[in-house]
Amino acid sequence: MLKLKHLFANFNAALMVVNYWTDLKEVPESFNYFRTAANAIYPFEINEQVYYLRMAPKDEKDKEHVIAELEFINYLKSSDYSVVECVPSKYGNQLEEVVTPLGTYYAVVFKSVPGKQLGQVDLTNEIVFNWGLSLGKLHNLSNEFNPDHKRPSWLDQFSWMREVLNDFQDENLAIKELSLLEDYFKDLEVSDEHYGLIHFDFEPDNVFYDEESGLFTPIDFDDSVYHWYVVDIERSLNSIEEEFPKELHEQYTKKFLSGYRSVRSIDEKLYKLIPLFARYANLYGYIRCLRSVTESWNHEPEWMISLRAHLGRLMEKRSREFGKTI
Repeated sequence: MLKLKHLFANFNAALMVVNYWTDLKEVPESFNYFRTAANAIYPFEINEQVYYLRMAPKDEKDKEHVIAELEFINYLKSSDYSVVECVPSKYGNQLEEVVTPLGTYYAVVFKSVPGKQLGQVDLTNEIVFNWGLSLGKLHNLSNEFNPDHKRPSWLDQFSWMREVLNDFQDENLAIKELSLLEDYFKDLEVSDEHYGLIHFDFEPDNVFYDEESGLFTPIDFDDSVYHWYVVDIERSLNSIEEEFPKELHEQYTKKFLSGYRSVRSIDEKLYKLIPLFARYANLYGYIRCLRSVTESWNHEPEWMISLRAHLGRLMEKRSREFGKTI
């Protein structure tokens, strides 16, 4: 989650950035459909093909981590795994560092993927089964991945969370939760079979399903992290509970796990720790929101006021388990 001050539309800066890939003379109408969260995303077209410019202020991202993200995507694509495609700029670079009057940005362009987000699809048992299967295949490939560049690990994320919380000494429960989880995770076994680079957001809004080809295509590897593979499973199962009717939760959970297990085994000891991995995800999300909303200004626009309220409710929900004994 970017800091709120970075969520304003910057159409002119985006135009300067996107022209590292194209030659637009003016801001395209499609930029009006921009969205911001962990990055700013601006859609545009070239020869009727839709692309997405993803840009973020330099001080919000680690260049090495972005390079490592793209390396993972390229590896998956070269392994015949259906995945979002990164498009080189006019200068042959997948990642550009662009200086504008409004600041310096890291920018990447992705080609749109076929199909619809899973959240927009009428799910069937077969689709949910293959959603799980797709994640299992991703983990199989991750298990063999030997990159030149490294994404952060869960330990790096704990260090980052502690650094953020140093500025919020009144966040006693979050500080306690961080210590509880970090101490517990440090005693868990780390093995090549059960630990590696995960997506961390393999949820319906980040996985596209194409009915014609039957392909599942994940996007948004911006949160990919070295973790236990079960954490990816937890995130997907959590999204089933959050986004689909209650009467379908058990059925979809069984089908998703069956799909995953059709290509990859699940360590049962780690699977039983799913509630703790959910607490980890909640803590990480909470601290990202906390960092995002810390600054405030007079006469904020209505959308920012509404967003603050939404993030506040989200933080309250995520913090309900903080500090409880493990």
